[in-house]
Amino acid sequence: MTIPLKPTYELAADSVRDHVIPLEVGALAGAFSLRDQDGRALDLEDDHLSGKSLVLAFLDTADDAHCRQLLAALAGREDDLNRLNATVVAINSDTDARRNWRLRTESGFYWPITCDCSGAVFARYGLHKQH
Repeated sequence: MTIPLKPTYELAADSVRDHVIPLEVGALAGAFSLRDQDGRALDLEDDHLSGKSLVLAFLDTADDAHCRQLLAALAGREDDLNRLNATVVAINSDTDARRNWRLRTESGFYWPITCDCSGAVFARYGLHKQH
């Protein structure tokens, strides 16, 4: 008899449910600290982020053409977002900062692309890495 294995996020879903922040327009973003494509710490309490509207873009992988298209589309809206006093943070499930740097360059994306190696930020917002 074989017991089917479940992904970790399915096993942990019940225990983390109370800690998930619903993604709603206008809701305050839950604090997190991650490293960007250059290895710099990015914290939501940093002066250049606090008080701004924030767009969080969760990415499965830096090697996905859809992610490049999404970031390029956001980059094309840079002037509009600046007028709205908004900024964007891309949160990637990949752990390779060099790939994030390449993705940022190839897509013309102005804002940081961070690495969520542990998947903690994904989980905090009710999302799962690579799903």
